Amino acid sequence: MISVSLPRLSVRVIQIVISIAALVIAPRSYASSGFQLNAKTAASIYFTNYAALLCALYSVVAPHLPKTTPSVPTPRNQRLADTILAVVLVLGASLEITNDIILHCEIREAYFEKRGTTVFRCGMKSASIVVTYINAALFVVTAVWSLVCDSATSSANLANAGELAAADAYAAVSTPVKPAKEGVITRHPYLPYLHRGARVAQFIASTISVIVVLVGYTLYESGTVTSMPIYSVMAGYTSALYAMWSLVAVEMAKLTTAPSAFIERIVDVVLAVAVAVGAIVLSTSSAVQDCASNGGCGHLMAGYIFLFIVFAFHVGSIGLSFTVADEDIQPRASSRPILSNIKLGRSYCAKLG
Repeated sequence: MISVSLPRLSVRVIQIVISIAALVIAPRSYASSGFQLNAKTAASIYFTNYAALLCALYSVVAPHLPKTTPSVPTPRNQRLADTILAVVLVLGASLEITNDIILHCEIREAYFEKRGTTVFRCGMKSASIVVTYINAALFVVTAVWSLVCDSATSSANLANAGELAAADAYAAVSTPVKPAKEGVITRHPYLPYLHRGARVAQFIASTISVIVVLVGYTLYESGTVTSMPIYSVMAGYTSALYAMWSLVAVEMAKLTTAPSAFIERIVDVVLAVAVAVGAIVLSTSSAVQDCASNGGCGHLMAGYIFLFIVFAFHVGSIGLSFTVADEDIQPRASSRPILSNIKLGRSYCAKLG
């Protein structure tokens, strides 16, 4: 694994704290008991900071995980992820700024206060935007830090890294990875295609569930109607992120190794339960129960139906993982070199990491 210095690890921890802070502040910008949500509200703050939280957590935890889990991303891949997240965070905060509620927040707040009702908290809304911009700046810091300190690795270090990576990839495996994988494909030639097909279906269904709920949910400015829980949307969003990571980072771009069948099974079980709970919570929420008078019935019903479909595909993935013994499916090796137990960077970066 890549040796991560204490200063760089500290920045990652700050990113985690800032992301959690944004996720806590965003719903508190509404005074009603239900979190007000539609395509133009704090959903952008939630989605972007949640993705940033997952990335920062993985960067901190991954170096200490067992070898049955995916490999640590190379500095180049981590730098790319940091850059993308910085851009996404800026876009999320900028989208929130353009929201009509933000532009006229004080006027709306005063309007409802005169009627003895508090619906919006303008200070909290502004704080969530500022925190998101700060988070984006932190990801710019880690991206530039990596560019300056990690890109100057000598060819000798790279060669040594390749040797160490090769040793780490096969030292703990009694049977070589590639022959084991070929043996599985010989007996079950359709399994890789079914596995990828299930991930594609999970991604499509999860994305549709998030979109239709955001489109179908009406923003109740009066605060008299309890909104559907943000949990349902975030459950579908998490499933979509995992499916996209499995398809793009593992299968297509080969940026990292895949987890073992056992680890994939655990993740699918957790996501299946989370999505099922999200579908039940959404279907029983007041937003759906009162949709006949409030509107958006078709989209909201489609939202929890697609969540149940996502649940079914996760169950299918779990079933596929049981068709082959765990010992027959070793973590699939990445085509890219995996840095192992080395510290990269120029001499003047040694103290900073």
